[in-house]
Order: sequence, then structure tokens, then C-alpha cells
Amino acid sequence: MLYTKEDITNVAIGGALLGSGGGGSFTEALSVLSDAPADYQVNVTSIDGLDSAASFAVVAFLGSPSAGENLTLNDISLALDITIWHLSRVAGYAIGAYAPAEIGPMNTIIPLLVPYATEGDIVVVDGDGAGRAVPKIEQVTYAGVLPVSPVVLGNKGADGDNLAIDLMVPNATDAENLARAVAAGNDLGGFVGIGLFSTPDSSNLPEAILPGTIGQAKELGAFMAAGKRSTSDIISFISSNLQRETTLIVQGTLQSVTQTTSGGFDVGQVVIEDSQTGDTYTIYNLNENLIMYNSASPAPVVAAPDSICYYSDDTGTSFSNATADITPYLNKTISVMKVAALPKFASDQGILNSFKSTIKSIGYAGKLPLD
Repeated sequence: MLYTKEDITNVAIGGALLGSGGGGSFTEALSVLSDAPADYQVNVTSIDGLDSAASFAVVAFLGSPSAGENLTLNDISLALDITIWHLSRVAGYAIGAYAPAEIGPMNTIIPLLVPYATEGDIVVVDGDGAGRAVPKIEQVTYAGVLPVSPVVLGNKGADGDNLAIDLMVPNATDAENLARAVAAGNDLGGFVGIGLFSTPDSSNLPEAILPGTIGQAKELGAFMAAGKRSTSDIISFISSNLQRETTLIVQGTLQSVTQTTSGGFDVGQVVIEDSQTGDTYTIYNLNENLIMYNSASPAPVVAAPDSICYYSDDTGTSFSNATADITPYLNKTISVMKVAALPKFASDQGILNSFKSTIKSIGYAGKLPLD
């Protein structure tokens, strides 16, 4: 199936909601896509339609969303071209099929821009490794099935020259720690293209991927773009059409956003006051929203792997935790909803253990909903 520029824009719109506050900036994704040619198209196939002999890799951008603000289509194209060229050289074969690591406004459209960046004849597989955006490489379903190495990071260096770094690591946790440290350094600007989970054939891909998630983001985005929807419309659509249980957690005033950048992450707190009860809800994020509390409750209201997603009835759009996305909503009414994790993702014990560790690292050591 050919995705047009409008289709890719709808992927970004839907991905912004499903991304649990992460996956890159929605504002930047729209800006980047505005520069794409009007007739731009990319071939997207289902996992069933992919030849099992096709070579495959995951491609994304890694780093702090704040560091990735003000990216242009040319910036992304250059980083992708460097990353993909070097990944093919290190892996030893040309790669014909790509998929995103996660669902979000920017990272889901990254593989859809590979043909523009490389002028190559490639296909994008309709699926990803999380059904939402995640803070760490080991929190994707690819990690339990496909070899993570070689991991390639690419971008323009501080001196203006093209720079690519390849890492040979035994597992996704080591890939996360090393790649994040490299991306956070000054040489690559804090935000880089990353290629990983490459394989010379796709025979194991059905086991590794969550199928159909790009198409779901596109479907949701088209619904949102066709007319301004209420929060209840959005909840009903995701629950019924995407078959993901979705519930409203709070609708109220976005009171404050606190964000700092450290170690390649944006670390923050988002506070909402319930319009009906006056209760205070606090979301803690590490790029992505991970855990949410109600001041009237002793236990978390929502925690990863379930998603904590924003929506504005006033604008009819969602947004991420990136500064340019969220700050326009300060002191305005927003909705926060819980979107249930996809079963294959939520049942992966390695992913669950990683989320538990990540949530503890930002200050919570209690019992989680899936314990």
C-alpha cells in the first residue's frame, strides 16, 4: 500500500496521542512533514505481505526530545542517510525493509522518510515494537527475538563532518546504556539517528513485531483530522476501532510542567487539577509518561506499560512532553486517558521488568498495577 504525504501526516497525528507523551515532538513532526514534497509516497506492507527473505532493520531517532527540537527535514534526512549507509556497511548487506521502534509523532514517521533520505527502493513494515513510545531500547518486543547488534548512531558531528559510530553489544540493555551516553555527548548534538535489530532475512520478524500499529495510528489520525472530536469520541474510537481499552482518567487544568534534561532524557513532572473534584494528578515522565498519581489515592492510578495519553478538546489534537508541544496548554483544560498496552507487549516479562526498574529509577519503589 502506498502512503501519501497526507497518510504520513495522519500517522503523526495518531501517533502523538498513542505515544504516551513521547516518541518525539508532534510540533516538529508536522514541521518536518510540511517540507516533504506534495507527491511524496512510501510503500508500506503488512507483515504477512513481506517476503521472509527480505533484509530488515529498525530505524529511529534517539535522545532528548528537547535536543531534537527545531530539526528540519534535511537534518533528519542527513542523519538517516549516514545511519543507514553505515549500518548496511557494518551489517554486510543492503537493507530492504524498515520499521519503527515505537509509536509516537516523530519516531513512527522516521522509517517512512527513509526513501526520501536515501533515494532507495525500500518498504516499511506496518508494525512496531511497543504500540506506544518507550524510554529504553530493551522495552521493545524486538529485543527478545532479534539480535540488537550492530547498533549504529549517525548524525552530523560538531565539526560539520558526517559522523557514524557502531556499537557491538550483547543485549539491548547494554545498547541502551552506551547509545544513550554517546547521543548525550556534544559530538552528535544530543539527538541522533539509530539503526539496530538488523537481520539478513525476516523469518523471525512475525514473532518480534506488533503488527498493524502504523496503520492504527494512521486510522486514528484520519479520524482526528476529519473534524474536531470530543474526548469521549476519541475514547470510543480507540476502544472500538483499534480494540484497545481506553478510559478517561482526568479532565482538568494543566497547572505546571517541570522538565530537565539529563543523560539523554527529558525528566519531568506534569500536574493537572481535576475540574470536577479539585484533586491533583501528577504524571512522572522519562521522555514518555510512565506513572500517574491522584492526590486522593495512595496507589498509582496508571503505570507503564499502559499508556498515559494527552488530548485537548479545544484544539482537537494531542501532544507530547516536548517543550514546544506541551507549554501552549499551560493553564488550559486537557484530558488524560489510559490506553491499555497491547497484550503481546504487556505479557513480555523482560519488558515488564525493565519498566519496573525504570519507574523505580525516577523515585517509585512500591507495587505496580501489573505486579
